[in-house]
Amino acid sequence: MNPFDSMKLASGDFTKSDIRIYDYIMSNQYDAVQQNIVSMAKSIGVSKSALLRFAKKIGYVGFSEFKYDLARAVHRGGSESKDFSGGRIAEIVEIYQQTLGCISEMVDEQELIAIAKVIAAATRIKIFGFNITGLTAQYLRLRLSKINIDAEAVTDAVLMSEISQQGKKGDLHIYLSTKGSDSTLLDMIEVSHSNCETLLLTMNERSKMLSGADYGIVLPTTNMLANKFFLNQQAINYVFIEILISAISQCQRD
Repeated sequence: MNPFDSMKLASGDFTKSDIRIYDYIMSNQYDAVQQNIVSMAKSIGVSKSALLRFAKKIGYVGFSEFKYDLARAVHRGGSESKDFSGGRIAEIVEIYQQTLGCISEMVDEQELIAIAKVIAAATRIKIFGFNITGLTAQYLRLRLSKINIDAEAVTDAVLMSEISQQGKKGDLHIYLSTKGSDSTLLDMIEVSHSNCETLLLTMNERSKMLSGADYGIVLPTTNMLANKFFLNQQAINYVFIEILISAISQCQRD
């Protein structure tokens, strides 16, 4: 069921605030999918809590999940259609813009700061990733080196298994897994978790790997907005890494 149908089904139980939210979304669909929860609440004249209650009332776990479905429905036509006058380029750029805009909704600022402090204080850092996430692991290692934090990118599957068993108190093992569904990685992160602190960066909020992580970051994916383009999800990871590096750098100055 798309979000428009969900809203209509729940409309009989809408409060005055719910009606204002519903009317705004229906009248400003393309503005709504580009706004974060703070800017939308301000535009409608309601609180963030009202938006969260609205999302839950129509069957979503939270506002971010609702925004995802709304963006996907609008992008595919929704209750109206949109002509991308710029063609393919404009459409792909908008997909990335909308996806990146969801990072601020899905990642809590205080959680980001807590993770930044853990990274800054870690004795040894190992970053696990293979195939395409192996490149992201190398990029994170490079960016950490720029702020004088030594880390090792582990991208070989055999070495990953061995090094995951070598964690000690004070170490941090960072796992990068877009889908978060690889059973081998699940075993590795559980082994790491038994010996040192662990962080998982994924795009799957239902990943079983999250249970093996002391810290878990779930990022948005462009797949929620479009599936007709072959888009690289790592671009989202790279932007988040820049956000993370900024937070770590601030911790170092403090």
